[in-house]
Amino acid sequence: MILFKYEHVKMIQDGVKTQTRRPTGRHFLIGTVHYAKTSYRKDACFGFVKVNSVRQERLGDISLSDCVKEGYETKDAYVDIFKKIYGEWNPDRIVQVIDFEYLEQK
Repeated sequence: MILFKYEHVKMIQDGVKTQTRRPTGRHFLIGTVHYAKTSYRKDACFGFVKVNSVRQERLGDISLSDCVKEGYETKDAYVDIFKKIYGEWNPDRIVQVIDFEYLEQK
């Protein structure tokens, strides 16, 4: 299972958001498929995501191209949403970068 904010659901379903950054800790394996959910509730699943690649990098090293894969047109917009979700923006923080593709719920 991978949790996403509700405001990201349509972006994911439309193929606009194909990447996510997460604090390190949980390891995702390339090729695995996970429930895409907005909460731990049983009815919160909106489909599945397949992990296509995983890497670690400094948060501040995000490129504009990666911001677009995150669903945002500018780095400032991405920084704002990251702060909203995680409470702070520390450019030296190591994060896990997960590239994924959305698979519809069947």
